[in-house]
Amino acid sequence: RVPVNPRGGTRSYLFEKPAGFKRYANPGDPSGFVFRDVKDSYFTFVTRAELRANASTDFSPQDFIDDYQLKFRNATGSSFNLIKGGSTPDRVDDGLGIKYYEVEYVVRTQLGFTFDTLRSLHFITVFAAAKEGIYVLNCQAPEEEWGTDGPILKKIAQSFAVTS
Repeated sequence: RVPVNPRGGTRSYLFEKPAGFKRYANPGDPSGFVFRDVKDSYFTFVTRAELRANASTDFSPQDFIDDYQLKFRNATGSSFNLIKGGSTPDRVDDGLGIKYYEVEYVVRTQLGFTFDTLRSLHFITVFAAAKEGIYVLNCQAPEEEWGTDGPILKKIAQSFAVTS
């Protein structure tokens, strides 16, 4: 459970943290948390909260999808493969006025300085759009480990909820 941040103006939220993930500091973004599997640093999930007025009515994950389609182009050896995502919420909490959008995708990109470091990472990103802002849970695992890691990340994604 992440408590309300009165200074930041964000609500509390929660998610299920499975065993085997270690929490790391995120000095670049104090609104969020970074968790990595102790045996594989690419098996990770990250949370953050971002103030954005009227997000519950104005936000759509389509801007995120469009941005990634531009960033990860074949010209750089990279690619972006959208598996699931769109402008229709996957779930809605009418009581709190929260719309949840889930985007699943695979990115192939260089993870080092040479072309021989091209790897594919499988992601699930959940956006929770509230009146005051957006709460994000981003999960990733190596594509070759998705059969094992995917169900764990899906469970984390399904547990993500803004609570107040």
